[in-house]
Amino acid sequence: MNRIISTIKVLILSGILLTATSCEDMMSTDSNRFMEQDDNLINSPNDTVFSVLGILSKVQKIADKYVLMGELRADLLEVTNKTAYDLRNLSNHNIDVATSEFSDTRDFYAIINNCNYYINRVDTNITVRVDKPFVRELLAVRTIRAWTYLQLGLNYGKVRYFNKPVLSVDDLNSNYTELETDQLIDTLIADIQALNPLTNNVLPTYTENFLFINPLFLMGDLYLWKASRSQLQSDFENAAFYYSKLIEKGYLISPSYSIKWYNDRYEVRLDSWSGLFLNNSNTGEMISIIQTAEADHSGIADQPLTVSKLFTMSKNQEITTSQAYKTLSDEQVYCFREGAGPIKYTTGDLRMYGLTDNLYSVNNNNNEPVEVISKYENRSTWIYRSALLYLRYAEAVNRAGKPSLAFAVLKYGLNATNMANPTRISPFELADAKPYVTIFSNEKFNENVGIHSRGSGNSEVNVSFVIPDYTRFVTLKDISGNDSIVVSTDPADLALAKSDSILFVENSISDELALETGLEGNRFHDLMRISRHRNDPAYLAKKVAAKHADNYNHYLNLLSDPQKWYLPTR
Repeated sequence: MNRIISTIKVLILSGILLTATSCEDMMSTDSNRFMEQDDNLINSPNDTVFSVLGILSKVQKIADKYVLMGELRADLLEVTNKTAYDLRNLSNHNIDVATSEFSDTRDFYAIINNCNYYINRVDTNITVRVDKPFVRELLAVRTIRAWTYLQLGLNYGKVRYFNKPVLSVDDLNSNYTELETDQLIDTLIADIQALNPLTNNVLPTYTENFLFINPLFLMGDLYLWKASRSQLQSDFENAAFYYSKLIEKGYLISPSYSIKWYNDRYEVRLDSWSGLFLNNSNTGEMISIIQTAEADHSGIADQPLTVSKLFTMSKNQEITTSQAYKTLSDEQVYCFREGAGPIKYTTGDLRMYGLTDNLYSVNNNNNEPVEVISKYENRSTWIYRSALLYLRYAEAVNRAGKPSLAFAVLKYGLNATNMANPTRISPFELADAKPYVTIFSNEKFNENVGIHSRGSGNSEVNVSFVIPDYTRFVTLKDISGNDSIVVSTDPADLALAKSDSILFVENSISDELALETGLEGNRFHDLMRISRHRNDPAYLAKKVAAKHADNYNHYLNLLSDPQKWYLPTR
Protein backbone atom coordinates (compact mmCIF):
# COMPACT_ATOMS: atom_id res chain seq x y z
CA MET A 1 0.00 0.00 0.00
CA ASN A 2 2.78 2.48 0.90
CA ARG A 3 4.48 1.84 -2.43
CA ILE A 4 1.20 2.49 -4.26
CA ILE A 5 0.68 5.74 -2.39
CA SER A 6 4.25 6.79 -3.12
CA THR A 7 3.85 6.08 -6.80
CA ILE A 8 0.62 8.07 -6.93
CA LYS A 9 2.35 10.99 -5.28
CA VAL A 10 5.09 10.95 -7.91
CA LEU A 11 2.63 10.66 -10.75
CA ILE A 12 0.71 13.63 -9.44
CA LEU A 13 3.92 15.50 -8.82
CA SER A 14 5.13 14.93 -12.37
CA GLY A 15 1.98 16.63 -13.63
CA ILE A 16 2.50 19.86 -11.72
CA LEU A 17 3.25 22.59 -14.22
CA LEU A 18 3.79 26.33 -13.96
CA THR A 19 3.39 28.40 -17.08
CA ALA A 20 4.39 31.96 -17.67
CA THR A 21 1.03 32.59 -19.31
CA SER A 22 -2.58 31.91 -18.35
CA CYS A 23 -4.14 29.21 -16.23
CA GLU A 24 -6.09 27.97 -19.24
CA ASP A 25 -2.83 27.10 -20.95
CA MET A 26 -1.95 24.80 -18.10
CA MET A 27 -4.87 22.47 -18.04
CA SER A 28 -8.59 22.31 -18.13
CA THR A 29 -10.14 21.41 -14.79
CA ASP A 30 -13.39 21.84 -12.93
CA SER A 31 -11.55 22.22 -9.66
CA ASN A 32 -9.25 25.00 -8.48
CA ARG A 33 -6.93 22.44 -6.90
CA PHE A 34 -4.33 20.28 -8.60
CA MET A 35 -3.63 18.11 -5.56
CA GLU A 36 -4.25 17.96 -1.88
CA GLN A 37 -1.69 19.91 0.11
CA ASP A 38 -2.16 18.21 3.46
CA ASP A 39 -0.50 15.05 4.66
CA ASN A 40 1.81 14.73 1.69
CA LEU A 41 5.17 14.68 3.37
CA ILE A 42 7.93 12.85 1.54
CA ASN A 43 9.12 10.73 4.42
CA SER A 44 10.01 7.26 3.15
CA PRO A 45 12.72 5.88 0.87
CA ASN A 46 10.11 5.05 -1.75
CA ASP A 47 8.80 8.59 -1.66
CA THR A 48 12.17 10.22 -2.13
CA VAL A 49 13.51 7.82 -4.78
CA PHE A 50 10.41 8.02 -6.96
CA SER A 51 10.22 11.79 -6.54
CA VAL A 52 13.85 12.45 -7.44
CA LEU A 53 13.72 10.13 -10.44
CA GLY A 54 10.55 11.93 -11.53
CA ILE A 55 12.42 15.24 -11.41
CA LEU A 56 15.28 13.80 -13.48
CA SER A 57 12.80 12.65 -16.11
CA LYS A 58 11.53 16.25 -16.31
CA VAL A 59 15.10 17.48 -16.87
CA GLN A 60 15.33 15.21 -19.91
CA LYS A 61 12.69 17.33 -21.64
CA ILE A 62 14.92 20.40 -21.80
CA ALA A 63 18.03 18.63 -23.15
CA ASP A 64 17.35 19.66 -26.73
CA LYS A 65 16.69 23.27 -25.81
CA TYR A 66 19.81 23.38 -23.65
CA VAL A 67 21.99 22.42 -26.62
CA LEU A 68 20.21 24.35 -29.36
CA MET A 69 19.75 27.63 -27.48
CA GLY A 70 23.35 27.51 -26.35
CA GLU A 71 24.88 26.61 -29.72
CA LEU A 72 22.71 27.59 -32.68
CA ARG A 73 22.68 31.26 -31.61
CA ALA A 74 26.47 31.28 -31.37
CA ASP A 75 29.26 30.97 -33.95
CA LEU A 76 30.01 27.25 -34.33
CA LEU A 77 26.84 25.90 -35.95
CA GLU A 78 24.85 27.06 -38.93
CA VAL A 79 21.67 26.10 -40.72
CA THR A 80 21.20 24.57 -44.15
CA ASN A 81 18.65 25.10 -46.88
CA LYS A 82 16.65 22.25 -45.30
CA THR A 83 16.47 23.71 -41.80
CA ALA A 84 13.06 24.01 -40.18
CA TYR A 85 11.58 27.48 -39.71
CA ASP A 86 11.92 27.54 -35.93
CA LEU A 87 15.58 26.46 -35.91
CA ARG A 88 16.43 28.89 -38.70
CA ASN A 89 14.91 31.77 -36.76
CA LEU A 90 16.80 30.75 -33.63
CA SER A 91 20.08 30.86 -35.55
CA ASN A 92 19.10 34.23 -37.01
CA HIS A 93 18.11 35.75 -33.63
CA ASN A 94 14.62 36.40 -34.92
CA ILE A 95 12.28 33.85 -33.38
CA ASP A 96 8.51 33.97 -33.77
CA VAL A 97 7.31 34.58 -30.21
CA ALA A 98 3.81 33.29 -30.86
CA THR A 99 4.83 29.91 -32.25
CA SER A 100 8.45 29.15 -31.38
CA GLU A 101 9.19 26.38 -28.92
CA PHE A 102 12.16 28.50 -27.79
CA SER A 103 9.86 31.19 -26.43
CA ASP A 104 8.02 28.58 -24.34
CA THR A 105 9.45 28.24 -20.83
CA ARG A 106 6.94 25.75 -19.43
CA ASP A 107 9.28 22.77 -19.34
CA PHE A 108 11.79 24.76 -17.26
CA TYR A 109 9.15 25.88 -14.78
CA ALA A 110 7.77 22.36 -14.58
CA ILE A 111 11.17 21.21 -13.28
CA ILE A 112 11.29 24.07 -10.81
CA ASN A 113 7.78 23.39 -9.52
CA ASN A 114 8.52 19.72 -9.04
CA CYS A 115 11.68 20.65 -7.17
CA ASN A 116 9.74 23.10 -5.02
CA TYR A 117 7.24 20.43 -4.11
CA TYR A 118 9.98 18.05 -3.06
CA ILE A 119 11.97 20.68 -1.13
CA ASN A 120 8.94 21.82 0.79
CA ARG A 121 7.72 18.29 1.56
CA VAL A 122 10.81 16.21 2.29
CA ASP A 123 11.53 15.38 5.91
CA THR A 124 15.31 15.70 6.24
CA ASN A 125 15.25 14.86 9.94
CA ILE A 126 14.54 11.18 9.36
CA THR A 127 17.53 9.13 10.54
CA VAL A 128 18.52 5.65 9.36
CA ARG A 129 21.39 4.14 11.37
CA VAL A 130 22.62 7.64 12.37
CA ASP A 131 22.54 8.70 8.73
CA LYS A 132 20.15 11.32 7.36
CA PRO A 133 19.76 10.03 3.81
CA PHE A 134 17.29 12.63 2.63
CA VAL A 135 19.88 15.40 3.07
CA ARG A 136 21.64 14.06 -0.05
CA GLU A 137 18.44 14.19 -2.05
CA LEU A 138 17.70 17.71 -0.81
CA LEU A 139 21.10 18.95 -2.02
CA ALA A 140 20.59 17.23 -5.38
CA VAL A 141 17.11 18.69 -5.88
CA ARG A 142 18.03 22.22 -4.78
CA THR A 143 20.98 22.09 -7.15
CA ILE A 144 18.77 20.97 -10.04
CA ARG A 145 16.40 23.84 -9.24
CA ALA A 146 19.24 26.37 -9.13
CA TRP A 147 20.75 25.11 -12.39
CA THR A 148 17.34 25.26 -14.10
CA TYR A 149 16.79 28.81 -12.88
CA LEU A 150 20.24 29.72 -14.18
CA GLN A 151 19.35 28.43 -17.65
CA LEU A 152 16.21 30.55 -17.63
CA GLY A 153 18.16 33.62 -16.57
CA LEU A 154 20.93 33.18 -19.14
CA ASN A 155 18.52 32.51 -22.02
CA TYR A 156 15.66 34.89 -21.20
CA GLY A 157 17.25 37.63 -19.09
CA LYS A 158 14.70 37.46 -16.26
CA VAL A 159 12.70 34.87 -14.39
CA ARG A 160 9.59 34.59 -12.30
CA TYR A 161 11.13 33.39 -9.05
CA PHE A 162 9.20 31.23 -6.61
CA ASN A 163 10.33 28.68 -4.04
CA LYS A 164 6.98 27.25 -3.01
CA PRO A 165 5.07 24.67 -5.07
CA VAL A 166 2.20 25.83 -7.22
CA LEU A 167 -0.67 23.57 -6.22
CA SER A 168 -3.73 25.59 -7.13
CA VAL A 169 -5.05 28.16 -9.57
CA ASP A 170 -4.85 30.70 -6.77
CA ASP A 171 -1.16 29.87 -6.33
CA LEU A 172 -0.62 30.27 -10.04
CA ASN A 173 -2.18 33.72 -10.04
CA SER A 174 0.00 34.94 -7.19
CA ASN A 175 2.38 37.81 -7.78
CA TYR A 176 5.80 36.22 -8.07
CA THR A 177 9.00 38.16 -7.81
CA GLU A 178 10.60 38.87 -11.17
CA LEU A 179 14.38 38.79 -11.04
CA GLU A 180 16.92 40.01 -13.55
CA THR A 181 19.73 37.55 -14.23
CA ASP A 182 22.24 39.20 -11.89
CA GLN A 183 19.71 39.37 -9.04
CA LEU A 184 18.89 35.74 -9.69
CA ILE A 185 22.53 34.67 -9.46
CA ASP A 186 22.90 36.25 -6.01
CA THR A 187 19.72 34.45 -4.91
CA LEU A 188 20.94 31.09 -6.20
CA ILE A 189 24.35 31.44 -4.53
CA ALA A 190 22.67 32.05 -1.18
CA ASP A 191 20.32 29.11 -1.73
CA ILE A 192 23.07 26.55 -2.40
CA GLN A 193 25.43 27.98 0.19
CA ALA A 194 22.75 27.45 2.82
CA LEU A 195 23.25 23.70 2.31
CA ASN A 196 27.04 24.01 2.66
CA PRO A 197 28.01 22.07 -0.50
CA LEU A 198 31.63 21.89 0.68
CA THR A 199 30.58 19.73 3.61
CA ASN A 200 27.55 18.01 2.16
CA ASN A 201 28.72 17.43 -1.43
CA VAL A 202 27.39 13.88 -1.37
CA LEU A 203 24.76 13.00 -3.96
CA PRO A 204 22.24 10.13 -3.88
CA THR A 205 23.71 6.69 -4.36
CA TYR A 206 20.75 4.75 -5.79
CA THR A 207 21.57 5.93 -9.32
CA GLU A 208 24.70 7.17 -11.08
CA ASN A 209 25.76 10.46 -9.52
CA PHE A 210 26.63 11.94 -12.91
CA LEU A 211 22.88 12.15 -13.53
CA PHE A 212 22.75 15.00 -11.01
CA ILE A 213 24.03 18.55 -11.36
CA ASN A 214 27.25 18.78 -9.36
CA PRO A 215 26.80 21.48 -6.69
CA LEU A 216 30.49 22.49 -6.53
CA PHE A 217 30.65 22.99 -10.30
CA LEU A 218 27.42 24.98 -10.18
CA MET A 219 28.73 27.19 -7.37
CA GLY A 220 31.85 27.88 -9.43
CA ASP A 221 29.68 28.87 -12.40
CA LEU A 222 27.46 31.11 -10.28
CA TYR A 223 30.45 32.97 -8.87
CA LEU A 224 32.00 33.26 -12.33
CA TRP A 225 28.82 34.91 -13.59
CA LYS A 226 28.68 37.10 -10.49
CA ALA A 227 32.30 38.15 -11.09
CA SER A 228 31.52 39.07 -14.70
CA ARG A 229 29.22 41.73 -13.26
CA SER A 230 31.16 42.82 -10.16
CA GLN A 231 34.68 42.54 -11.68
CA LEU A 232 35.87 41.82 -8.14
CA GLN A 233 38.96 39.68 -7.72
CA SER A 234 37.31 38.06 -4.69
CA ASP A 235 34.42 36.79 -6.82
CA PHE A 236 36.77 35.34 -9.43
CA GLU A 237 38.72 33.70 -6.61
CA ASN A 238 35.51 32.27 -5.14
CA ALA A 239 34.74 30.72 -8.51
CA ALA A 240 38.26 29.27 -8.72
CA PHE A 241 37.92 27.95 -5.17
CA TYR A 242 34.76 25.97 -5.87
CA TYR A 243 36.14 24.61 -9.14
CA SER A 244 39.32 23.58 -7.30
CA LYS A 245 37.36 21.75 -4.60
CA LEU A 246 35.83 19.59 -7.30
CA ILE A 247 39.15 19.16 -9.14
CA GLU A 248 40.66 18.07 -5.81
CA LYS A 249 38.49 14.96 -5.93
CA GLY A 250 40.81 13.68 -8.64
CA TYR A 251 39.58 14.99 -11.98
CA LEU A 252 42.38 15.17 -14.56
CA ILE A 253 43.13 16.25 -18.07
CA SER A 254 44.28 12.78 -18.89
CA PRO A 255 46.89 12.09 -21.61
CA SER A 256 44.76 9.07 -22.51
CA TYR A 257 42.32 11.22 -24.49
CA SER A 258 43.64 12.93 -27.58
CA ILE A 259 43.41 12.90 -31.33
CA LYS A 260 46.78 13.10 -33.05
CA TRP A 261 48.76 12.25 -36.14
CA TYR A 262 50.40 8.86 -36.14
CA ASN A 263 53.59 10.18 -37.74
CA ASP A 264 55.08 13.33 -39.25
CA ARG A 265 53.67 12.47 -42.68
CA TYR A 266 50.22 13.32 -41.31
CA GLU A 267 48.50 10.40 -43.00
CA VAL A 268 46.82 8.48 -40.18
CA ARG A 269 45.08 9.79 -37.08
CA LEU A 270 45.04 8.08 -33.71
CA ASP A 271 41.82 9.01 -31.96
CA SER A 272 40.99 8.25 -28.34
CA TRP A 273 39.36 11.66 -27.77
CA SER A 274 36.14 11.35 -29.77
CA GLY A 275 35.48 8.04 -28.04
CA LEU A 276 34.64 10.08 -24.95
CA PHE A 277 31.32 10.93 -26.58
CA LEU A 278 30.35 7.51 -27.87
CA ASN A 279 29.35 5.98 -24.54
CA ASN A 280 28.67 6.91 -20.95
CA SER A 281 31.25 4.72 -19.30
CA ASN A 282 33.98 7.32 -18.85
CA THR A 283 33.44 8.39 -15.28
CA GLY A 284 36.88 10.04 -15.17
CA GLU A 285 35.77 12.70 -17.65
CA MET A 286 32.06 12.73 -16.92
CA ILE A 287 30.72 14.92 -14.12
CA SER A 288 27.08 15.74 -15.00
CA ILE A 289 24.97 14.68 -17.98
CA ILE A 290 21.35 14.58 -19.04
CA GLN A 291 20.80 10.93 -19.86
CA THR A 292 18.31 10.29 -22.63
CA ALA A 293 17.19 7.51 -24.97
CA GLU A 294 18.97 4.22 -25.66
CA ALA A 295 20.97 4.15 -22.45
CA ASP A 296 18.36 4.31 -19.74
CA HIS A 297 19.71 4.49 -16.16
CA SER A 298 18.02 3.30 -12.98
CA GLY A 299 14.40 3.84 -13.85
CA ILE A 300 14.63 7.19 -15.60
CA ALA A 301 12.10 7.52 -18.38
CA ASP A 302 13.23 7.22 -21.99
CA GLN A 303 13.02 10.69 -23.53
CA PRO A 304 14.38 10.86 -27.11
CA LEU A 305 17.02 13.47 -27.86
CA THR A 306 16.01 15.29 -31.03
CA VAL A 307 19.31 17.07 -31.40
CA SER A 308 21.09 13.77 -31.96
CA LYS A 309 18.97 13.26 -35.08
CA LEU A 310 19.69 16.78 -36.27
CA PHE A 311 23.41 16.11 -36.01
CA THR A 312 23.66 12.56 -37.26
CA MET A 313 20.99 11.90 -39.87
CA SER A 314 22.17 11.62 -43.47
CA LYS A 315 19.09 13.01 -45.17
CA ASN A 316 17.62 16.51 -45.09
CA GLN A 317 20.33 17.67 -42.75
CA GLU A 318 19.33 20.80 -40.82
CA ILE A 319 22.46 21.70 -38.82
CA THR A 320 26.12 21.73 -39.77
CA THR A 321 29.36 23.18 -38.45
CA SER A 322 30.01 26.76 -39.46
CA GLN A 323 32.82 28.08 -41.61
CA ALA A 324 33.93 30.13 -38.59
CA TYR A 325 34.36 26.88 -36.61
CA LYS A 326 36.33 25.31 -39.46
CA THR A 327 38.52 28.40 -39.78
CA LEU A 328 39.30 28.41 -36.05
CA SER A 329 40.31 24.74 -36.21
CA ASP A 330 42.42 25.26 -39.32
CA GLU A 331 44.21 28.28 -37.80
CA GLN A 332 45.72 26.22 -34.98
CA VAL A 333 49.35 25.15 -35.21
CA TYR A 334 49.77 21.40 -34.77
CA CYS A 335 53.03 20.40 -33.11
CA PHE A 336 54.41 16.91 -33.74
CA ARG A 337 57.21 15.38 -31.71
CA GLU A 338 57.99 11.71 -31.34
CA GLY A 339 59.96 11.02 -28.15
CA ALA A 340 63.02 13.25 -28.05
CA GLY A 341 62.99 13.66 -31.82
CA PRO A 342 62.82 16.89 -33.77
CA ILE A 343 59.85 19.22 -33.42
CA LYS A 344 57.79 19.57 -36.58
CA TYR A 345 54.70 21.62 -37.35
CA THR A 346 51.65 21.50 -39.54
CA THR A 347 48.33 23.30 -39.46
CA GLY A 348 45.03 22.46 -37.86
CA ASP A 349 43.53 21.21 -34.61
CA LEU A 350 42.05 17.75 -35.09
CA ARG A 351 39.14 17.79 -32.64
CA MET A 352 36.40 19.24 -34.81
CA TYR A 353 37.34 16.89 -37.63
CA GLY A 354 37.44 14.01 -35.17
CA LEU A 355 33.75 14.60 -34.54
CA THR A 356 32.67 15.10 -38.13
CA ASP A 357 32.69 13.00 -41.25
CA ASN A 358 31.45 13.70 -44.74
CA LEU A 359 29.36 10.72 -45.72
CA TYR A 360 27.56 9.82 -48.92
CA SER A 361 24.19 8.18 -48.65
CA VAL A 362 21.69 6.78 -51.12
CA ASN A 363 19.09 8.43 -48.93
CA ASN A 364 20.49 11.82 -49.80
CA ASN A 365 18.46 13.29 -52.61
CA ASN A 366 21.42 14.52 -54.63
CA ASN A 367 23.98 12.02 -53.42
CA GLU A 368 25.90 14.96 -51.97
CA PRO A 369 28.26 14.56 -49.00
CA VAL A 370 26.56 15.13 -45.65
CA GLU A 371 28.44 16.16 -42.53
CA VAL A 372 27.67 13.83 -39.64
CA ILE A 373 28.46 15.20 -36.16
CA SER A 374 29.10 12.34 -33.77
CA LYS A 375 29.09 14.19 -30.44
CA TYR A 376 25.52 13.12 -29.76
CA GLU A 377 25.55 9.60 -31.10
CA ASN A 378 25.16 8.25 -27.57
CA ARG A 379 21.97 10.32 -27.16
CA SER A 380 23.16 12.08 -24.01
CA THR A 381 23.78 15.74 -23.29
CA TRP A 382 26.97 16.77 -21.54
CA ILE A 383 26.48 19.38 -18.85
CA TYR A 384 29.77 19.22 -16.95
CA ARG A 385 32.98 17.30 -17.66
CA SER A 386 36.62 17.47 -16.65
CA ALA A 387 37.83 19.56 -19.58
CA LEU A 388 35.11 22.16 -19.03
CA LEU A 389 35.95 22.19 -15.31
CA TYR A 390 39.60 23.05 -16.00
CA LEU A 391 38.70 25.65 -18.64
CA ARG A 392 36.29 27.40 -16.29
CA TYR A 393 38.96 27.26 -13.59
CA ALA A 394 41.43 28.82 -16.03
CA GLU A 395 38.93 31.55 -16.90
CA ALA A 396 38.49 32.37 -13.22
CA VAL A 397 42.18 32.38 -12.19
CA ASN A 398 43.14 34.42 -15.25
CA ARG A 399 40.74 37.19 -14.24
CA ALA A 400 41.92 36.80 -10.64
CA GLY A 401 45.33 38.02 -11.84
CA LYS A 402 47.13 34.76 -12.58
CA PRO A 403 47.38 34.57 -16.39
CA SER A 404 50.44 32.29 -16.55
CA LEU A 405 48.68 29.80 -14.25
CA ALA A 406 45.60 29.92 -16.47
CA PHE A 407 47.67 29.48 -19.63
CA ALA A 408 49.42 26.49 -18.08
CA VAL A 409 46.01 24.75 -18.01
CA LEU A 410 46.05 24.96 -21.81
CA LYS A 411 49.72 24.42 -22.62
CA TYR A 412 51.41 22.34 -19.92
CA GLY A 413 48.94 20.89 -17.42
CA LEU A 414 48.79 21.67 -13.72
CA ASN A 415 51.01 19.39 -11.68
CA ALA A 416 53.82 19.70 -9.15
CA THR A 417 56.55 19.76 -11.80
CA ASN A 418 55.04 22.59 -13.79
CA MET A 419 53.99 24.55 -10.70
CA ALA A 420 57.66 24.58 -9.63
CA ASN A 421 58.95 25.71 -13.05
CA PRO A 422 59.25 29.53 -13.08
CA THR A 423 59.55 29.56 -16.87
CA ARG A 424 56.07 28.03 -17.11
CA ILE A 425 54.17 29.58 -14.19
CA SER A 426 55.19 32.89 -12.67
CA PRO A 427 56.31 32.57 -9.03
CA PHE A 428 54.63 35.95 -8.45
CA GLU A 429 51.27 34.30 -9.08
CA LEU A 430 51.96 31.51 -6.61
CA ALA A 431 53.44 33.59 -3.80
CA ASP A 432 50.08 34.07 -2.02
CA ALA A 433 49.67 30.27 -1.74
CA LYS A 434 45.94 30.39 -2.39
CA PRO A 435 44.25 27.05 -1.62
CA TYR A 436 42.84 26.85 -5.15
CA VAL A 437 46.45 26.80 -6.39
CA THR A 438 48.29 24.67 -3.84
CA ILE A 439 46.17 21.56 -4.50
CA PHE A 440 48.19 20.72 -7.61
CA SER A 441 51.24 19.78 -5.55
CA ASN A 442 49.44 16.51 -4.82
CA GLU A 443 50.90 13.58 -6.71
CA LYS A 444 47.50 12.55 -8.05
CA PHE A 445 47.81 15.40 -10.56
CA ASN A 446 51.17 14.21 -11.92
CA GLU A 447 49.52 12.97 -15.12
CA ASN A 448 47.80 16.27 -15.91
CA VAL A 449 48.53 17.57 -19.42
CA GLY A 450 47.59 20.72 -21.28
CA ILE A 451 44.10 20.67 -22.78
CA HIS A 452 45.37 22.11 -26.07
CA SER A 453 47.38 18.93 -26.60
CA ARG A 454 44.17 16.96 -26.98
CA GLY A 455 43.85 18.21 -30.56
CA SER A 456 46.95 20.24 -31.47
CA GLY A 457 49.74 17.79 -30.76
CA ASN A 458 52.48 18.38 -28.23
CA SER A 459 51.49 21.84 -27.01
CA GLU A 460 54.12 21.70 -24.27
CA VAL A 461 56.93 22.33 -26.80
CA ASN A 462 54.93 24.36 -29.34
CA VAL A 463 56.87 27.64 -29.65
CA SER A 464 54.00 29.33 -31.48
CA PHE A 465 51.68 28.77 -28.53
CA VAL A 466 53.12 30.99 -25.81
CA ILE A 467 52.00 33.70 -23.41
CA PRO A 468 53.63 37.14 -23.34
CA ASP A 469 55.92 37.31 -20.30
CA TYR A 470 54.46 40.24 -18.42
CA THR A 471 56.62 39.60 -15.35
CA ARG A 472 59.83 40.82 -17.00
CA PHE A 473 58.96 42.54 -20.23
CA VAL A 474 56.56 45.10 -21.56
CA THR A 475 55.92 46.05 -25.20
CA LEU A 476 56.40 49.76 -25.86
CA LYS A 477 56.27 51.93 -28.95
CA ASP A 478 59.52 53.56 -29.96
CA ILE A 479 59.72 56.93 -31.64
CA SER A 480 59.22 55.45 -35.09
CA GLY A 481 56.04 53.70 -33.98
CA ASN A 482 57.50 50.21 -34.16
CA ASP A 483 57.23 47.66 -31.37
CA SER A 484 60.28 47.20 -29.22
CA ILE A 485 60.68 44.84 -26.28
CA VAL A 486 62.35 46.41 -23.30
CA VAL A 487 62.96 45.28 -19.79
CA SER A 488 60.89 47.30 -17.37
CA THR A 489 60.36 47.54 -13.63
CA ASP A 490 57.85 50.36 -13.79
CA PRO A 491 54.66 49.26 -11.97
CA ALA A 492 52.39 51.07 -14.43
CA ASP A 493 54.10 49.46 -17.41
CA LEU A 494 53.97 46.04 -15.82
CA ALA A 495 50.27 46.47 -14.94
CA LEU A 496 49.54 47.33 -18.57
CA ALA A 497 51.54 44.33 -19.77
CA LYS A 498 49.71 42.07 -17.32
CA SER A 499 46.37 43.36 -18.57
CA ASP A 500 47.44 42.52 -22.13
CA SER A 501 48.46 39.03 -20.99
CA ILE A 502 45.08 38.49 -19.33
CA LEU A 503 43.29 39.41 -22.57
CA PHE A 504 45.63 37.17 -24.57
CA VAL A 505 44.98 34.22 -22.27
CA GLU A 506 41.24 34.89 -22.26
CA ASN A 507 41.22 34.80 -26.06
CA SER A 508 43.08 31.50 -25.90
CA ILE A 509 40.59 30.09 -23.37
CA SER A 510 37.68 31.20 -25.55
CA ASP A 511 39.20 29.41 -28.54
CA GLU A 512 39.89 26.31 -26.46
CA LEU A 513 36.30 26.26 -25.22
CA ALA A 514 35.24 26.10 -28.86
CA LEU A 515 37.80 23.46 -29.84
CA GLU A 516 37.26 21.20 -26.83
CA THR A 517 33.65 21.77 -25.68
CA GLY A 518 32.02 23.15 -28.83
CA LEU A 519 28.48 21.94 -29.63
CA GLU A 520 27.84 20.93 -25.99
CA GLY A 521 25.40 23.77 -25.24
CA ASN A 522 27.77 26.34 -23.72
CA ARG A 523 29.07 28.47 -26.56
CA PHE A 524 26.66 31.42 -26.64
CA HIS A 525 26.79 31.81 -22.88
CA ASP A 526 30.60 31.53 -22.87
CA LEU A 527 30.70 34.44 -25.32
CA MET A 528 28.21 36.36 -23.17
CA ARG A 529 30.29 35.90 -20.04
CA ILE A 530 33.60 36.88 -21.65
CA SER A 531 31.93 39.95 -23.13
CA ARG A 532 30.80 40.87 -19.63
CA HIS A 533 34.33 40.34 -18.26
CA ARG A 534 35.50 42.94 -20.78
CA ASN A 535 32.45 45.18 -20.62
CA ASP A 536 32.50 44.86 -24.39
CA PRO A 537 29.30 43.55 -26.06
CA ALA A 538 31.05 43.76 -29.42
CA TYR A 539 33.16 40.74 -28.47
CA LEU A 540 30.14 38.45 -28.73
CA ALA A 541 28.67 40.41 -31.61
CA LYS A 542 31.79 40.04 -33.79
CA LYS A 543 32.03 36.29 -33.10
CA VAL A 544 28.43 35.60 -34.07
CA ALA A 545 28.39 38.08 -36.97
CA ALA A 546 31.34 36.22 -38.50
CA LYS A 547 29.01 33.25 -38.98
CA HIS A 548 26.65 35.48 -40.96
CA ALA A 549 29.28 36.82 -43.37
CA ASP A 550 26.69 37.90 -45.95
CA ASN A 551 24.93 40.07 -43.39
CA TYR A 552 27.81 40.84 -41.03
CA ASN A 553 26.95 44.46 -40.18
CA HIS A 554 23.34 43.62 -39.35
CA TYR A 555 24.33 41.06 -36.75
CA LEU A 556 27.17 43.20 -35.44
CA ASN A 557 24.78 46.06 -34.77
CA LEU A 558 22.00 43.81 -33.45
CA LEU A 559 24.11 41.88 -30.96
CA SER A 560 26.13 44.86 -29.78
CA ASP A 561 23.02 45.54 -27.67
CA PRO A 562 23.14 43.08 -24.72
CA GLN A 563 19.36 43.13 -24.47
CA LYS A 564 19.27 41.32 -27.81
CA TRP A 565 21.19 38.41 -26.30
CA TYR A 566 18.02 37.17 -24.61
CA LEU A 567 15.09 35.29 -26.07
CA PRO A 568 11.56 36.68 -25.76
CA THR A 569 8.89 34.67 -23.95
CA ARG A 570 5.22 34.40 -24.57
